[in-house]
Amino acid sequence: MAAEYCASPIAAERAGGLSVLSQWGRDNRHSSERVALAIEALEDSDLSVVRAAAWVLAHLSGMQGTEPANVALIGLAGHTDSEVRWAVVFGLGGREYSAALETLMVLMFDANDEVRDWATFGLGTQCKADSASIREALRARLTDPAKAVRHEALWGLAARRDSAGLEELASRFERDEWVSGDELDAEEALGEMNVPTMDLPRRLGELKARDGDGQRH
Repeated sequence: MAAEYCASPIAAERAGGLSVLSQWGRDNRHSSERVALAIEALEDSDLSVVRAAAWVLAHLSGMQGTEPANVALIGLAGHTDSEVRWAVVFGLGGREYSAALETLMVLMFDANDEVRDWATFGLGTQCKADSASIREALRARLTDPAKAVRHEALWGLAARRDSAGLEELASRFERDEWVSGDELDAEEALGEMNVPTMDLPRRLGELKARDGDGQRH
């Protein structure tokens, strides 16, 4: 029935049919058919349909047998609509093949706050890949105008035991300006749980001196 709606002459029904397919998330049922319908809908003249199609691809990206969804998503990285680009970074978050990493790094500099936030999250904490270019992209977001993006960049750097990330994280605790999530990221960097908050600046400083800019563990 959802597939039939995707072929409706009414744009709202086409978008609705795709939304139903998207809400199945990462369910394997009819995955190849869902991807094919979404890719076809990317050529639709109605933006709401294109948006719905992008979210179908985002939910199916990375699943075995749905490689066309990954290729199609990457091809949408330069789309003029920010919601479509948001779907791109949502779908590619945590993917560690080179084209996905490069796309996330590009969209970390997007004009839209939500796109930058999800791209930074997708590369910073969802992804374990580590390289000089990844760290450079994350460092660039430490001064982002959006607070949420700055947090994601910091957590991604600290998780990689990057000197700049460890230093800024320690400074937050010293200034008593830390936010929820900082303590968990500090413990992850230290490789310990339940570290007293008052000890975190010292412990992070020691980690920076000993292992700053080491590979992500």
